[in-house]
Amino acid sequence: MDEKTLIYFLQYFAGLLYERALESKERCTAAQKRPDKPGSRDFACGHAQAYYEVLSTFVHQAEVFGIPADQLGIPNIDPDELLR
Repeated sequence: MDEKTLIYFLQYFAGLLYERALESKERCTAAQKRPDKPGSRDFACGHAQAYYEVLSTFVHQAEVFGIPADQLGIPNIDPDELLR
């Protein structure tokens, strides 16, 4: 596998994870408005927290390895946004 293929994969994968994380955050927010279903809320918000952990690790490991965020297509990805 060449370097370009790997970079394209990581760019696509990071974008996909972020998109799904934002969707998961929306489901958590919606579930929090339904106090009659605490199990559903706990699951939805736990799911969003898991995406935060994955994205946060991805971004931080890229920094540790000296990979510029813009090279991975993640310069605007802020995992902490998922916690707001």
